[in-house]
Amino acid sequence: AFQSVRPRDGLSEREAPRCSFRVCLHYRDLEQLHICLGTQGLSITDPRHYTFSVMNTIIGGNMSSRLFQEIREKRGLAYAVYSYINSLVDTSMFGIYAGVAPKKAKESIEVIVSELRKLKTTPVDPSELRGAKEFLKGNLLMASESVDNQMVRVAQNEIHFGRYVPLHEVLDHIESVTQENILELAQTLFQNNHLVLTMLGPAKDKGAYESILNI
Repeated sequence: AFQSVRPRDGLSEREAPRCSFRVCLHYRDLEQLHICLGTQGLSITDPRHYTFSVMNTIIGGNMSSRLFQEIREKRGLAYAVYSYINSLVDTSMFGIYAGVAPKKAKESIEVIVSELRKLKTTPVDPSELRGAKEFLKGNLLMASESVDNQMVRVAQNEIHFGRYVPLHEVLDHIESVTQENILELAQTLFQNNHLVLTMLGPAKDKGAYESILNI
């Protein structure tokens, strides 16, 4: 069936894109203001990627996360708020999304920035770290029950690492993440000159938002 398929050259190398500070406002007459704050992340092959995943879980990766608890549960500023990672081989993004009422946008961004700053300056609580690890490991173990997920893992491992990475190896890496690892990574990634804020909705005053992006 594949006799006619001929091998081709690999993908050409490119210069990896980099983040630089900017605020992008896209005005729309909407009831909500959609906020996305992003910065540079880590390559999927970076050994610190396991720390990256644990840190993401702590800041906004589940309903126990800092952003969910502070922005939604305590302050009622947003219904949807979360953080996420989008990693490729040569580049990566760490992003935070929140959908808020326009009049609550500035306060919401201030809270997000404050939580990022805390990660840079204060070690995470041991119980918080334990909870994030167990959440990630539990998700991986449950996902391993899916044949589709197993096939995707095998393919991604071969593409990114050139070998199959056993599940127990991934779990061990997650378990080995320390408070110091997270503190150091937060200090490396969360830099003012790499922050990019994009908003879609009824927002006009770019300067008002530029002034509060200080982590």
